[in-house]
Amino acid sequence: MHKVPRWVIRIGGTLFALGLLAVMFGGTVIGNADTPPESEDWSGTLMFKGETPATYDVELNIFSSYYVFVQEGANITVEILNGNDRNYFEPCENDDDCDMYDIEGNISGYEYIGEILIDDKGEYDIIFTEENGEAVEVMIREDQGFQSFLMIAGGSVGCFVGLLLLFIGGIMAMMMKESIDVELSSQVRPESIQEVQSYD
Repeated sequence: MHKVPRWVIRIGGTLFALGLLAVMFGGTVIGNADTPPESEDWSGTLMFKGETPATYDVELNIFSSYYVFVQEGANITVEILNGNDRNYFEPCENDDDCDMYDIEGNISGYEYIGEILIDDKGEYDIIFTEENGEAVEVMIREDQGFQSFLMIAGGSVGCFVGLLLLFIGGIMAMMMKESIDVELSSQVRPESIQEVQSYD
């Protein structure tokens, strides 16, 4: 087999294998997160829980959603110390979705107050403060659903491209083999004719 089709087939096989692994891993994450609406994990997995005043140093990424819950009736200020206009806390009042987890994903004793929006992956200091200085419970829950979706989508594309390259590499190998067979046969025939003439 020539080098070009061999490398095309190798790259195709590698892409297909990596894509399949990505699809399987993404599907596993979604399967683990496939919780019933009455579960607390419906709103994401718990990544932080504490009492005000509290500062949480954490690495956040752009593919997850971060939902903030506080003790019912508490007035909490959430601030991202090293944030900016692209990495900030968005109160639920701004999107009129404060009741998003009142029924499905309801957490007893807590209420949803907003989401931490991240456009730049990195470490952030999140500060929770109660307006009267009281100690109230706060939590952050992480939803990786979108991240899993991207993994499955990317893995599917990788599998498709890998299969396409395997198909192209196979065709190239067959065409080159036929071309070599034709060249060999064209080289053999004149010699055979000369041998026949010499016998005459």
